[in-house]
Amino acid sequence: APDITRNDEALNLEHGIGNLTAYIQYYLPDTTIVPIAVMPTTTQQQIDNLITKLTPLIDKNTIFLASIDFSHYLPAEIAAQKDETTWKLIQEKNYNAILQLNNNDYLDTPPSLVIMLKTMEMIGAKNMKQLYHDNSGFIMRDMTMPTTSYFMLSFTK
Repeated sequence: APDITRNDEALNLEHGIGNLTAYIQYYLPDTTIVPIAVMPTTTQQQIDNLITKLTPLIDKNTIFLASIDFSHYLPAEIAAQKDETTWKLIQEKNYNAILQLNNNDYLDTPPSLVIMLKTMEMIGAKNMKQLYHDNSGFIMRDMTMPTTSYFMLSFTK
């Protein structure tokens, strides 16, 4: 089976893409969007193949965006503990450990995070900054509700 296939129907159902396109169209109306959905089961070899295909296409006018839900379905305080682990692995660039993270306790698609981190490294955008980190439980002031946590990171050369 090919590593990359076109599936417009699957992309229409992917809220991580659909929720963002309206903002991109509004703020950057002349932007071409190339959406890519990555399965949680994506292998290290498939990740590396995708990065090899992507990096030559990235130039100074490219915005590379990964829409990833981090810890979800857990109470806020437990999610915050999981986020600490994830953040440490991100800072260490411990790709193998990230790929082993449980898909909902830590993040929904570990391969998406690894693709983002490795692609940024490959294009020389090695300066990573955490712009924002929060959790829906803290935002809603409900520590018992099932939550989703968020990281907003930027990468520069």
